[in-house]
Amino acid sequence: MNGIKILLLLALTTTINNSFGQKNIDALLLKLNDILANENIPGAMISIVNSDSIIFAGGIGYADIEKQEQVTGDHLFRLGSISKSFTALGIVKLATENKVKLSTTIDEIDHTLGIKNSWKKEAPISIEQILEHTAGFDDVHNHARYPDENIETLTCSAMVNAHRKSLYARWKPGVRKAYSNPGYVLAGYLMEGISKRPYDQYLKDEILNPLGMKDSGFYFKSQPEMLMAQGYKREGGEFLPIAFKSVQGGPASDFCSNAKEMSLFLRYMMSGKIPETADALSPVWLNRIENPETTLAAKNGCIGGYGLGNMSIWTNNHLFHGHDGGIDGFSSMYLYSREADFGLAVSINTQGRIWNLIDEILNFYLGVNTYHNTATKPVPNETKSKFEGFYNFKSPRNQTMHFAQKMMTGHTIAFEGDLLMVKDFGGVIRDTLYHKGNNQFYRKSEGVPFVMLLENENKQPVLWLGNEYAEKGNKTIRVAKNYLLFASIIMSIQYFFVGFFWWVLQFFKKVKKSKTSRLVLWISSACLMLTIIAFLLTTELYERPETINLGSITVFLGSIAFFISSVLSVVKSFKLSEKNKIFKWYYRWTAFSLFVLALWLLSNDFIGFRLWAY
Repeated sequence: MNGIKILLLLALTTTINNSFGQKNIDALLLKLNDILANENIPGAMISIVNSDSIIFAGGIGYADIEKQEQVTGDHLFRLGSISKSFTALGIVKLATENKVKLSTTIDEIDHTLGIKNSWKKEAPISIEQILEHTAGFDDVHNHARYPDENIETLTCSAMVNAHRKSLYARWKPGVRKAYSNPGYVLAGYLMEGISKRPYDQYLKDEILNPLGMKDSGFYFKSQPEMLMAQGYKREGGEFLPIAFKSVQGGPASDFCSNAKEMSLFLRYMMSGKIPETADALSPVWLNRIENPETTLAAKNGCIGGYGLGNMSIWTNNHLFHGHDGGIDGFSSMYLYSREADFGLAVSINTQGRIWNLIDEILNFYLGVNTYHNTATKPVPNETKSKFEGFYNFKSPRNQTMHFAQKMMTGHTIAFEGDLLMVKDFGGVIRDTLYHKGNNQFYRKSEGVPFVMLLENENKQPVLWLGNEYAEKGNKTIRVAKNYLLFASIIMSIQYFFVGFFWWVLQFFKKVKKSKTSRLVLWISSACLMLTIIAFLLTTELYERPETINLGSITVFLGSIAFFISSVLSVVKSFKLSEKNKIFKWYYRWTAFSLFVLALWLLSNDFIGFRLWAY
């Protein structure tokens, strides 16, 4: 009987027994088709539901351009990071059955993993921290992104080993949030240890099949026997098909589903009990999924953010929950709101601006966001004096290049009365925020606060901006460092050209003098230029920059040669035989500039950087 109910539910695509269903779906589809044409999107799968019916579950555009195959409600799309919602749901199910606690630590499940955590005694990494991205893990390193051609599906254990360089605590777990795909690979591995089944089989048996999601699954490779949409990239004015590549993500990114089955998932998340074959989720567990508990902000009373594979967003006058996903050739998102009694899932088979489609659907059914609340509570003067100032972001998603990115990032906050003004690094006001109370702030177009002022365990002021963690710092020192680095870069690069033309002139002179010191300085400048150019070209042009190739070898050897020659340049600068004092000082400043950059790169592990091992 339950199987018949699921089949009937899957067969439904449009209902007219509610206010949403009474709207003309054809009018919406015409608008969505126009967006596909304007945005150069091949096709899209679309699910629109409320708690007791499926409004639409189908598609528009092409699933396969060459075959002129239209998207239907049965076409499987790669949903990327939406996988995390299902992985988290699997662990929640284990917790509801008392097979594990969310507070259970890694070592309690498998003490042999050896995950590095300098705060292990006081703050061991727990399952809920992994699911909320608060374990401190780094994101994917290039070498683990695309494996060589694999005949068989990788095991979770193999994927954990592939991501070893990302799986370490960069700061004390349970404080900051930093998105980490490898963390969810580890979550899948831990799920296997608890359930005694492969993660994909466990999720199929305990989550997908009971929900009626018979075709959905975690697919390492394309399934030719199934109806799968082709992913595309746009290049040179045309669509080029993208092969089904595994990113070694498994529980973090390999999930595939279609419009009909995502409709079932949306209704389940909205009600916690549909269909009847699935175990009901109590309001307590739904609330736990949707609200984090392990961040510093959550511990201080801030609701919303990134929960267990589930993020919060305010749009169209309501608080929504969901997740987005991006993977080669596909962009996806699902959103639902019990308050609005509305849910949707959209996936397109190219990487593009999916929000245009989402906005059109939300505006069509819910109207544009008209929420306007400027009520603000008084902010104590001691709070203003304590928190006003400049803040450095301290929770980078990718650690390796953060040393360069942080140069021009950071926010300054100031109060105008009881309004909190948030300025970017350049001093431009980006947000005007209103005080709700308890040091929580919100935009006038939002009904919930996503910003909070608080202190960490060292009593240092912290700005919690959405999901970003920033500590109060000194902008003057940051700017001074930037000027020093920028001046060093300019001095170093300009000598490459000055030295080059000097050597050209020397070539035409009849009397040539040995200028070893100038040569060493020019080589140092040339090696810096070569390293930077090789790094940029390798990471941009090579499909797999993490392999041993001409570019990656050049970065490795060039950076080492740069450091050695910069040290020699400084030594040479004190032994110059030049009589021209102006040139002596120019040489010394240039040598000093190169040495500053060399020390900066060395302190950030870029000297001898091996792209093939990253």
